[in-house]
Amino acid sequence: MKNKKRVFLIVIFCVLAIAWIIRYVSLNHYWRTVRPLEKRVIYQVGEEVPFGDNLMVSPHKYARGASITINRVQILDYQTFMEENQIEQRRSPNRKAKLVIVLDATFKNEGETVTIDLTDYYLHGIDQYYTTSFDIVESLNNGLLVELQAGEEFDAILAYPISEYSLSRGTWKNFDEYSLYLMATIRPELREIQIQ
Repeated sequence: MKNKKRVFLIVIFCVLAIAWIIRYVSLNHYWRTVRPLEKRVIYQVGEEVPFGDNLMVSPHKYARGASITINRVQILDYQTFMEENQIEQRRSPNRKAKLVIVLDATFKNEGETVTIDLTDYYLHGIDQYYTTSFDIVESLNNGLLVELQAGEEFDAILAYPISEYSLSRGTWKNFDEYSLYLMATIRPELREIQIQ
């Protein structure tokens, strides 16, 4: 009876291991076919990123002729930042947020009139996506939408609250070494700005 139980457990373990390997391989294959690595372009802070004929992230629209430049990156204490800027959270409180990543950005438009939604830009690491805080962005930029005529520029502040619970302990302890990217466009070319 003991041998049957042991054999049964070994067989179950082997079946689960094989299923995990198959799923791992199929997910990696799917990811490579959906987002081939050769279509990803990474820019650095200070470089102008033209949107070109690429789709924006959230509303799936084009902003031909427009571009974004990240001028400065700050990682600040969340509560201190909120108090210093006198921002009251109305929509989605981030009570557990410890840090806020603040990006000083410049949007330029050399084409036809475009509307820039300041909430379209996602920040991501290897395992986590962060969206802008509507309350902070709306308060510091006097709105969430910016309409740019040809030849106009707009300086904006994008803010991303980061909570300790959203990252593993090891990543949180070594947050300065955690690679972060701002997604500017998604298709056909993924254009990102390496923030850190």
